[in-house]
Amino acid sequence: MCFDCSCSVLYIYIIRNKQQGLAILRKERREINQKIMPLLSWNMYLFQNKKRTVTETINIETPINNINSEFNKGWMNISNEYNLFCTSVVMAIIYYLSLNPEWSIETSDDWKILLMNMKVFGQITSTISMFIHTSTALETHMKDFDDLIIWIKKCEEQELDVIQSQIEFPLKFSSKITLTGESEKTFNLETYGHLDICNGDKILLKGVSGAGKTQLVNSLQGLVPGTKFNKKSPKEFETSWEYLDQQTRETIPSRGLKLRAMLEYEQDDDLIHELLEIVMLDDKFSVLGFDNPMEDLSGGEKMRLSILYTLWDMRKRGKQVLILDEPEQGLDEDTRVKVIENVLDRICEPVLVVYHGSKLDLLEMSFNKVWLFDKQEEKTVVKQKKFEDHLHEIVDEISKLLK
Repeated sequence: MCFDCSCSVLYIYIIRNKQQGLAILRKERREINQKIMPLLSWNMYLFQNKKRTVTETINIETPINNINSEFNKGWMNISNEYNLFCTSVVMAIIYYLSLNPEWSIETSDDWKILLMNMKVFGQITSTISMFIHTSTALETHMKDFDDLIIWIKKCEEQELDVIQSQIEFPLKFSSKITLTGESEKTFNLETYGHLDICNGDKILLKGVSGAGKTQLVNSLQGLVPGTKFNKKSPKEFETSWEYLDQQTRETIPSRGLKLRAMLEYEQDDDLIHELLEIVMLDDKFSVLGFDNPMEDLSGGEKMRLSILYTLWDMRKRGKQVLILDEPEQGLDEDTRVKVIENVLDRICEPVLVVYHGSKLDLLEMSFNKVWLFDKQEEKTVVKQKKFEDHLHEIVDEISKLLK
């Protein structure tokens, strides 16, 4: 009887209370994950593209790591107490049976009872041991991840960064890019003479798919060798470019991310309103607000949010040149023309746009230069022209088709 009371007290006042506390902790962990995981996914993408440091990414993940660590410790404590409880029960049963003068270990029925109890409690103990092992493994993996982060930070500290310079416009350059892919097929691109980027330029990059437009803008940023500036290396201007690549749209979570959190908790509402007008999302967020989670975003809305973030990041970090790589993805014809024209009209800095939309779209856009990518058999040649001359060619081509 005393033993039964002791077991009940142990379970009710110790183990069950801890179970209830763990249930509350599990709920808190779920709420924190729902809140932070969309933001963490977005920031991991920014980290991979060198727009966030290791420290900034860790700071976002800290609440998740803390609650996971607390939950694992709580579960291990309960598991250890369960293990102790089960072991004590088995030992007590054997002890009380041994005190019974009528009980004989030699009888088959008593053996069955003893073995059955040992089997049941053995299974419980094995299950608990498995959970302990899992928790320990998880804790070890988290420690390994922390060690990886420490290693990355040390590498960042040891890396010899090139001293960054401000771009002086006009920026003249020539490129001769040679790349070998996994299939050992060689890609060659070269500019026809020098190309230039002047202050306030709005430049269209036009050519068939695979002509090397993305390779050229990567080379301008120092990511691919082959471009030469006047007396300067592209590595010296790495931080001067703001680049919207083709993967940005897919990285934005479809639900859960808040606009203000996406913009690093920007407090200037007037700036946010201005950017929303440029990407034509002001109506949506006038209802949703900046501090409520976005839900069920379409592909077009993700693309416009990608452009919005790129414009915000450019302004906040003082970038000098904006590059938009296929910003028309996911947008309908009317929206893509208006959004891109808004960017060209309201951004004072030079803007380079890789565009695969209709030629008719170009009639409504205010570029002043075009880099034409002529993909030949052995190489791609890039030539610079006035956009006005290119428009005349488009109009002539359309006129011939209509005849």
